[in-house]
Amino acid sequence: MNSKFLIIICAFLFCQDSFAQSPWSLPKGEFNFGLGYSRKTAGKRWYPTSIDTKGTASGEDDTWTADSLQEGPPLIDGKFHDFRYVFFEPRIGLGWGFEVSALICWLDGWERTTSHPGKIPGTSIRLAEPEWEINRGFTDSWLRVKYQFPVKIPMALEVNTRFPDLYDEKGDTYNRFTYEINGQDTVVETSGEWRGLLKRDFGINYHIGGNLDKKYRSFIRGQVGYNFRQDAFADQLIVAVAGGYTFPITKNFSICPNVFVDYIGGMGNGGTPDLSDRFYFNGRKNFYFNNSKTLRTYYNLELKFYNKLSVTGGVGYWVWGRGAAKYTEPFVMINYSFSLKDIKR
Repeated sequence: MNSKFLIIICAFLFCQDSFAQSPWSLPKGEFNFGLGYSRKTAGKRWYPTSIDTKGTASGEDDTWTADSLQEGPPLIDGKFHDFRYVFFEPRIGLGWGFEVSALICWLDGWERTTSHPGKIPGTSIRLAEPEWEINRGFTDSWLRVKYQFPVKIPMALEVNTRFPDLYDEKGDTYNRFTYEINGQDTVVETSGEWRGLLKRDFGINYHIGGNLDKKYRSFIRGQVGYNFRQDAFADQLIVAVAGGYTFPITKNFSICPNVFVDYIGGMGNGGTPDLSDRFYFNGRKNFYFNNSKTLRTYYNLELKFYNKLSVTGGVGYWVWGRGAAKYTEPFVMINYSFSLKDIKR
C-alpha cells in the first residue's frame, strides 16, 4: 500500500488556528487581524507493520497490527514532508456576544517522491531517485461564528465550516496531476486539488475558561467539539486545553508563556467514498487514515504591546498518533487589534 497516501492527510487536518479558540468573543466594533507563518516537517509516522484486508473490497473487516513509529524512506534531508503555511485570520466583534472570523491558508508544500507519473517534460527520463514534488497555492480555509453566553463563567458556542473553494478545480473526479500531451512527451503538472481534503466540514465546539486570579494574569481554557465530515470519512472528536500566565514587564509591555494541548480522533464512521474523494483508494470504506488519532502539544510565548499588538512564537509537537505523521511545527504570528471608537477619535 502506498504510504504517502496515508500520511499526506495529516498536514491538512491540523491547519486550523488553535491559538484563537477561546470562550471570549470580541466586543461590538472590535477588530483583530492576525498574520502568521508555520513550517511543518516530518520524517516518521505512526503506522501498523501490516494490514490484513482479508481480500474484501469494503474494508469493513480490515485488521492491522499495533502502530509503531517508523521512518518514511526514502527521505530527503531527513524528511518526507516539508509544509510551509502562511495564514491570515480576521476577527470581528458584532455585539450581543457574537463574533465572526475566518482563517485563510496558503501552502508551500514539499513532498518527497520516488517516481514521476510520466516522463519529465521535454525528456524521455523517468526519475529513479527521490526528489521534492512542490505544490504552492491556497489550501483548506475556515469560516467561524462564535457566541459568548452572558454568564459569569466565560463560555461560548462556536460553529465553523471548512471549505475547499480556493483550490478546487473543475470536474467531479479528484486528480493529483494534470496531463498535457506535447508532441511525444507527457507534460505533467501538480493539481491544486492535492493541497487539501477537497471536501466540506461542519464543526461545532463548546469553549469554557476563565482567569485564576483577581489581577487577570493567569488563564485556563478548554474545548470539546465534534466535526462532521462531508464524504471524506470519518467524523472527528476534538478535545483541547490551554493555560498560561502573564508577566507584566512595564505598563505597556508584558509576556505570556502558555501551553496548548489537543486531541483529534477519527470516529470510524462513514460510507463508501467515490471518485471525488481525494483518498478514494479503490473505494475502500473507512480506510485506515480516516480513523487517525493524534495528540499534539504547543509551547508558546506571547509578547503583548499596549494591549493592541502582540507577537506569538512557539513550536508544536505531534507526541502520539495512529495513522498519522509525527510533525514538528515552529510558528510565529502577529496580531493587531483596534476598535471603531479608535477610528472616530
